[in-house]
Amino acid sequence: MLTLNPDDARIMGADSYMEQSKYPKTSFHSLHRFVGVKYEDAEAIIKERYVMNEIKADERGYVGWVIQRKLNQTSDPVEEIVYTEELIGQLLKYGK
Repeated sequence: MLTLNPDDARIMGADSYMEQSKYPKTSFHSLHRFVGVKYEDAEAIIKERYVMNEIKADERGYVGWVIQRKLNQTSDPVEEIVYTEELIGQLLKYGK
C-alpha cells in the first residue's frame, strides 16, 4: 500500500494503512490488479475491491489515477493523472 500525502511524502506499508483514512484519494492498494488493464475493463475490479480513488483513462487508454497536487506552497491544487506503473515503481524504489 502507498499513500501520497499533501507534503509529497510517500508513506508505505502499515503506516500507509493508518493514513488512508486521512488521505483516501491518494492512498493506493491492489495496484498490481490494474497493470495493463484498459480503462473500460477496470469497473469490475473497482466494484470488487472497493477502490475509493478517482480514475480516468490516460492517453494510452489504460487506468490513470487522478490526484490533486500543489505545485508549490502558495498555488492551488492541480489535477494530475498518475500511471499505475509510476505508483508501483515508487513502491519498488522506496519500499523495503
